[in-house]
Amino acid sequence: MTTKELDEQYSDLFAELYEEFTDELIPCELMHEGEGRFDSLTVFFEDLAAEGNATVGEFYFLPLLMNDDSDLQIFVNYFTLETEVTEENLGEVIGAANILNAYLPVGAFFYDPESKGLCYRYAAALPFPLSDETLKDQVDLAMGVAVDILQRFGYMILEVNDGERNAESLLGVLTPENMQEQDTKEGEQD
Repeated sequence: MTTKELDEQYSDLFAELYEEFTDELIPCELMHEGEGRFDSLTVFFEDLAAEGNATVGEFYFLPLLMNDDSDLQIFVNYFTLETEVTEENLGEVIGAANILNAYLPVGAFFYDPESKGLCYRYAAALPFPLSDETLKDQVDLAMGVAVDILQRFGYMILEVNDGERNAESLLGVLTPENMQEQDTKEGEQD
């Protein structure tokens, strides 16, 4: 697969995802650097990590070095949960991120000093090359995993940022027993 073919595959994928989100009335934007080619998708979620919280999701592929015979491509799910972390809670937020990250199956919460935002990032390693259909399935799976992590854990770190709990309180919530109990309750609600 040439670089041009790969760019076209990614662009077509992002255009398809854009249509799916807009069909569900979820606001989003296709971002592009090159003419007529989409390089990423930005999605504006409401109430994803917590009720009343607006979360921005950015989805893109890391550039693939075509000269290194790579057999992996990296799909990035990058979410900004809170546009500003308060300075007085910064230490608690970083502590909460460290505690949460120890329990997460994939990805990581972190403070971005450039934007002063509270973020979550999950980079999924996908085989390369993939057919269009298989790539779409793999991207859907990666996006679903990232959204699930935000729905399960995002509210906790937002509560720390809002001063409603401290980082240490997460230790009592994130025990295997409590996590299993939470899964059971969610299963009963479905």
